[in-house]
Amino acid sequence: MVLVSAVAALAAGWWVEHGRIESLTASLEKLQAQVAKSGVEIDDSTQRQRIPLVGMPKGSSKAPITIVEFADFQCPFSARSTATLDQLFKDYLGDIRFYFRHTPLPFHTDAPLAAEAALAAEAQGKFWEMHDKLFANQRQLQREDLERYARELGLDIDKFTQALDERTYKQRVEQDIALAAQVGAKGTPYFFINGRKLVGAQPVDAFKAVIDEELAAARKLIAKGTPPEKVYYQVTAGSPSAGPNGAVR
Repeated sequence: MVLVSAVAALAAGWWVEHGRIESLTASLEKLQAQVAKSGVEIDDSTQRQRIPLVGMPKGSSKAPITIVEFADFQCPFSARSTATLDQLFKDYLGDIRFYFRHTPLPFHTDAPLAAEAALAAEAQGKFWEMHDKLFANQRQLQREDLERYARELGLDIDKFTQALDERTYKQRVEQDIALAAQVGAKGTPYFFINGRKLVGAQPVDAFKAVIDEELAAARKLIAKGTPPEKVYYQVTAGSPSAGPNGAVR
């Protein structure tokens, strides 16, 4: 009789513990699903990094919201994000400025030279035009393709080919790769919105959630006298800094 009671008590305890484990598992799975859906990493989403602002920006120079993207011209997820960014520029006209940093992934063999081609185009004032062509044709990024795009954009082809031949911008690309590693930008695309990270080809609403928060904070700073173009430096003051903010050529 004692043995039966002991077995019954043990069984009851096992079912209680089993129920607790199932409950915890369900909660964990629910949290993981929410994270997977949002694409936002589990950490303090307001933590900031001051990323150096390098290159030719897109958007208003006086915009209070600064977005820096680390991306790869051969990456399909980076290409997918271009439509989202175009939508953001329409929805937040005048409020966003955008900087692009080059992080060609090791297994994308055409991406490094494509990045150099974009920088060679930047030297002639047409970075964003080349940016759009490369993403629109990311399965055609061989050397001859890059030269064809340069001609289509009306670039000085001699200067463009010389830059590719001499690998003029190879060091600039390598600096961007090193910076990405320094700030923890693993994979592409990887965004910093006024220093706050957003990872992956997120839907437009994920960007808007961060941008709207940052715009509200920016307007308060502007009301107190901060020039809109200085908001980025104000909100990232005291944040980990990856280096100087001046352009690297």
